[in-house]
Amino acid sequence: MVRTYKRTTSRASYGEELMTTVLEKISHGELSKRQAFKQYGIPRSTLAKRMKNILYKPPSLGRFKRVFDSEHEDELCCHAIEMQRRFYGLSLRDLRSLAFQVAEINELEHPFSKNDRMAGKDWALGFVKRRSELSLRSPEATSLARAVGFNRVQVGKFFTLLNQELGKHEVSQIFNVDESGITTVQKPGKVLAEVGCKQVGRMVSQEKGATTTVVCAMSPSGVYVPPMMLFKRKNMNKNLMKGATHGAVGVPSPTGWMDTTIFVKYLKHFICHVRPSKSNPCLVILDGHASHKSLEAITLAKDNSITLLTIPPHTSHKLQPLDVSFFGPLKTRYNRELDKWMVTNPGKRVTDYEIAELFAHAYEATASLDKAKNGFQKTGIFPYNPDVFTEDDFRPSQVTEQAQTSLDDANNDMSIEIDVAISVPAQNTPEESETAMQADPQASVSDVANQDASKGVSSLSRRPKPKKKVGKKALPTSTPNTSEESETATQADPQASVSDVANQDSSKGVSSLSRRPKPKKKGGKKAYTSKVYRPPKPVHLRPEGPRLPKWHRKYTSTSSGLLPESPSEPNLQLQHEQNKGM
Repeated sequence: MVRTYKRTTSRASYGEELMTTVLEKISHGELSKRQAFKQYGIPRSTLAKRMKNILYKPPSLGRFKRVFDSEHEDELCCHAIEMQRRFYGLSLRDLRSLAFQVAEINELEHPFSKNDRMAGKDWALGFVKRRSELSLRSPEATSLARAVGFNRVQVGKFFTLLNQELGKHEVSQIFNVDESGITTVQKPGKVLAEVGCKQVGRMVSQEKGATTTVVCAMSPSGVYVPPMMLFKRKNMNKNLMKGATHGAVGVPSPTGWMDTTIFVKYLKHFICHVRPSKSNPCLVILDGHASHKSLEAITLAKDNSITLLTIPPHTSHKLQPLDVSFFGPLKTRYNRELDKWMVTNPGKRVTDYEIAELFAHAYEATASLDKAKNGFQKTGIFPYNPDVFTEDDFRPSQVTEQAQTSLDDANNDMSIEIDVAISVPAQNTPEESETAMQADPQASVSDVANQDASKGVSSLSRRPKPKKKVGKKALPTSTPNTSEESETATQADPQASVSDVANQDSSKGVSSLSRRPKPKKKGGKKAYTSKVYRPPKPVHLRPEGPRLPKWHRKYTSTSSGLLPESPSEPNLQLQHEQNKGM
């Protein structure tokens, strides 16, 4: 099929829904075939054929046939939308692979590639074009913690606490406080370029700039508290705040981020501008970062009639008004200001001393009543609306939901374990077990192991007790059987299997079949190996004769320097007889 097919005829340009409507009007006498042809362009012959058989569905025009009918395509479309709502959207490649699997499972004729096991790219693009409810979008990266944290239970608890506090505070005394980071390197936008140019660049200050944290606060009535800027440095310089917003303050931070000490300073800055009191208390909504929950900060807020209400973890993208409506436009405008500065100052770099002025231009252009009002309204904080989020918003959290067992089920499981532990059969004495073996000599090893299991440990898996060391010799824990006793036992019961012998030896702790021999102790002293390098002896100091083994020295003549031959077998036999006679 051609990639961009253009239809050249107007035949059957009417849809099936229009045909059904016209047929109903003709059957009720509201419309004639001639009038239907003039109004809708449907031929009279086609209407006559369809009147005879209303359930008739004409085949598709042309030589190309559809792989899926409308039901299969509807199911594919619904599946794609459902996956997107759960934040696991399908890419074009996933859609192509899914279409091939559906065609194979339903045994449909298809032109899809069986080597790649997926539909063609043209089919996928045509499917998206046919379905008006689908479109290709670039998704925003969302962490699993956010998908799991934003659930109905946590959000419901937050709105319950919020409802209790809203009645105690006025609209102008409700604030949202949050931090965000800005840098000296802007994100370039789209620019005009020559057609065919392979690489298009945009000048920035440096490859990676330092992060400067900005703390902002706003209320639903449009009141903004002057921001605080945290510069990544140990000492503060007044020139860093040159051209900043009126009332803004700068604070040095070794890491460039918020900590408990700096948050206390911000609370004092917040109190100076808002001026809460017992008659006019203030409600501050913020995230649950560790720097916001220090004892000093809580005490300071309590002494100044400030109520701190934290949102659930990993829900700031939905419940934080500043994140919803303010920080996005603010950073877009800040990038635009950086671009302007780079154009007007060619060859120069943006440093920390220009950030305050550039941020002031972006902040003053973004801080408006509409931004504050829309942020609190979309989050449902003010006006109070706990039903602002639909079921689709909580759908990603359903992916990780698990059924929790109740406390009663856990107690029942514990009682079963206790019953099993208590219902232990009576322990047999060694005499009773020997009597049982004599009465039933054909007893298997499993029966004996079952009897020993009543003691708590199986006889086949019992470990030997550690031997007590008395001086250099170790006393054995039990008297081993001699070879005569084992031979007598074998003669008394010739039918005894190897497993019975292994069972008898298992009472010592180690099976006789799996017992390893003890390593022999090597006599003599260990050779001394010096770590000091010793050079070899010179050639003139080495012995002239060859080195001989020890047994050869006995048969070496001391008088002559000649070496005798190796001892023969008769001489060795004679020496052995003499030693035996002695």
